[in-house]
Amino acid sequence: MTRTPAAALACCLFLALSRPAHCVPPAPVAQAIASEHIASPAVSFVVLDVESGEIAASFNPGTPRSPASTIKVVTTFAALDSLGPAYTWHTQALVQGTVVDGLLEGDLIL
Repeated sequence: MTRTPAAALACCLFLALSRPAHCVPPAPVAQAIASEHIASPAVSFVVLDVESGEIAASFNPGTPRSPASTIKVVTTFAALDSLGPAYTWHTQALVQGTVVDGLLEGDLIL
């Protein structure tokens, strides 16, 4: 079975999140968190060794978080891996209604 990099990344993230949390982040990370006045419970991360899949560092990895913009990195990586960098999206614009004096009286559907 051949695995794509996106599938391998997803597997690594799953494995990392299913392991117990490390209690203390590395000193430079802890200092950065403190210097920015961020509460420790508000921080979570997992750093994996790419070769072994082992956790190199983690802090609160099992704490549920809203992915915000960081999930875009994973989805972009998966899209690039699956579709390639030359892929272009095709979006259709449809109207449901009538145009009167340049104004659409109805719905614009993208």
